[in-house]
Amino acid sequence: DLGRMYRLMTHLDNADTKSERKLEWIHSQGTVVISVQFAKNTCDITLKVTQALVLLSFANGAQMSAKDVALILGMDIYEVQRNALSLMKKPPILVKVTEGEGNEELKEDELLKFNKQFTPKKNRFKAAQLPVYPQAVLNMLKLEREQAIEGNAVQLMKTKRTMKYNELVNSVISQITNFHPSSYDVRQRVEDLMTKAYLKRNDKDRSSVDYVA
Repeated sequence: DLGRMYRLMTHLDNADTKSERKLEWIHSQGTVVISVQFAKNTCDITLKVTQALVLLSFANGAQMSAKDVALILGMDIYEVQRNALSLMKKPPILVKVTEGEGNEELKEDELLKFNKQFTPKKNRFKAAQLPVYPQAVLNMLKLEREQAIEGNAVQLMKTKRTMKYNELVNSVISQITNFHPSSYDVRQRVEDLMTKAYLKRNDKDRSSVDYVA
């Protein structure tokens, strides 16, 4: 399904906890071509991979909000909004269900739909470019994600008291639903929690982690 496709893209990293090497597919740089059936013709559209996943979420006449798409794909809500907004620009592949609403911003709960009545001038075209976030917004998003990972890790350890290192990493990944952290990112946050003395390696089993009360 679409969510599984997105998780496969974003989780392609090195599982070796002792290595600093990281293998990552930069999916934001990739493009795909999708044949899209409009009311009067079929067009081949070139899109970024994330744009394609968002667009495919609206197959079969579905009407959904950015929040719905984020839940289906496991994609961060900001990324869904960014990709959806680009698909609402010229050429307008997605439109808001409520007519007359502007396309400059998209609220989490605003419904969108595939613009089936759109008549492209060409049978092959590119979707609009993704809007670029200011660096301050990206920094804030990075901080929010780090805090979410650490918060989930601490909450799990408070309950379990002791966990296998890899079990903790996998549990944190499964707990977070509004974005999908890589195992590398979670390991980084767990190591940071050890540095801050919230967690520590088990004295008898170095593959386990203890919660520090």
